[in-house]
Amino acid sequence: MDLKSYGEFCFDQVGSTALKLVPYLEDMNMRLNRANIALSLPEYIATAVFSTGLIAGFVLAALGTVLVIGSGLTGLLQALIASLLVSLLSIGVFYAYPGVRVNSRGREIRDMLPFATMYLSTLAGTGTSISEMFGELADVDEYGEVSNEAEKISRDI
Repeated sequence: MDLKSYGEFCFDQVGSTALKLVPYLEDMNMRLNRANIALSLPEYIATAVFSTGLIAGFVLAALGTVLVIGSGLTGLLQALIASLLVSLLSIGVFYAYPGVRVNSRGREIRDMLPFATMYLSTLAGTGTSISEMFGELADVDEYGEVSNEAEKISRDI
């Protein structure tokens, strides 16, 4: 299952909750676009809420079973606290991930741009049109994110 279909599935499950959270997380929309994450803001929020719920439920069930057997009701309280902490960590990771991805893409583009520029210069020397140059650059996988951005430019020309 790819990210887009998982995001749609999560939105189908908890979309109403995600839509209520959208006004509070509008600042993430630009980071999602810059990070090249193929989910809309409501889908991303739904993915975060649904995944966090799954993780929290699993931690509560697994850790709760082990701790209740060993410690009784005190173990259940410990499992609840652990589940809450894991949930907070999960939400933090989902909130920070687009920013981390933006920085990673920026580094990759910065590192590959000189080589892509040389390739474009070579293509320009052969008399290739600008739209064809970006199309050719998009077809070369060695340039990574630069190729992805060239594909967007080629599509928009």
